Amino acid sequence: MRLVDSHCHVNADRFERDADQVIGAARLAGVERILVPGWNVASSERALDLIERFPWLDAAVGVHPHDADKIDDDGWARIVNEHPQYDGSEFDFKPNDEGGEMRCTMYRKDRSHPTVLTEYMSECRRQSIPWQVTPRRMLRHRAFIQAARITFGFAGIYGEDEARDIIQMGPVQYADPPPPPPEEIDPETGEIKPRTAVQKAKETLRARVKGKAAPPPEQTPPAPEEPPSQASPEPDWPAEPANGEGRHEP
Repeated sequence: MRLVDSHCHVNADRFERDADQVIGAARLAGVERILVPGWNVASSERALDLIERFPWLDAAVGVHPHDADKIDDDGWARIVNEHPQYDGSEFDFKPNDEGGEMRCTMYRKDRSHPTVLTEYMSECRRQSIPWQVTPRRMLRHRAFIQAARITFGFAGIYGEDEARDIIQMGPVQYADPPPPPPEEIDPETGEIKPRTAVQKAKETLRARVKGKAAPPPEQTPPAPEEPPSQASPEPDWPAEPANGEGRHEP
């Protein structure tokens, strides 16, 4: 059995002194990989530092929405620059009638092709003061974040405006599942009867035997027609005379 810890905050402050011992003990216990997620700039940087020293660890870099308003553009750039495979970015702004578009090209050292991502002013512009005062700078920041998400698989990277929208949405509301049909409710206990696939197959078979559900008629394919036999015609031999004339006796 392989052991993988999918969510371990060894980058938290409580492990500042003994993180190496904790990771080593996990390795000796048989843990093959550990995913170390970050939730702000400092924890993301520590996660990236750990995977540099321990190659069998993985980092999930990001910023929680509740902390997104505490980070500026320099903080996002610092997270990306800390990644060991980051190899630079390029920006290209093209104006148009709808406010323009910003293209970010981001490079990785271990990939032959860069990630190219375009953000559009008409889709991203908000009514907040930064978007009204410095719209191109904000659009460049948005393109940089989106390109980093795709290039490095960063999860949880949100800008201040995105974090505010997420908080305003509130908790997720789940729709109630439809009630089960009456035949699946136990009349004595009122609980739903458990039905396995075997039970469903047995009920279907009983229904067919009783004639409630006739099985679909089997379609037998028609037999292929045999072509008419073409017998070779017999030769037209001359008729033998009845009196024996015409015979040639040796």
